[in-house]
Amino acid sequence: MDENKMVLHGDRILKGAVEAAAFTGYKPSWIFQMASSRPPRIPHFKRGSRLFFLESELTAWLLQNKRRTADELEKEIDNRHPFWADYEDANQ
Repeated sequence: MDENKMVLHGDRILKGAVEAAAFTGYKPSWIFQMASSRPPRIPHFKRGSRLFFLESELTAWLLQNKRRTADELEKEIDNRHPFWADYEDANQ
């Protein structure tokens, strides 16, 4: 294994805002700002003055505000309101 990569229970640990920025696509300064805000707006660990990030937590954080497609919204409506699904089936 590459000695520069740290892994915890199969999850890669990103060292610092630069590595987290490379993973997420954000600028390192923005990553640092989000980690330094109170309360923190990005999941991270701190050891002394160093920041660490878990890839899995950053992935979950990136996906938490996923926008649904029109198809996903229609399926959600059909699942919540079976009347409409029955109505559409009857009128086809």
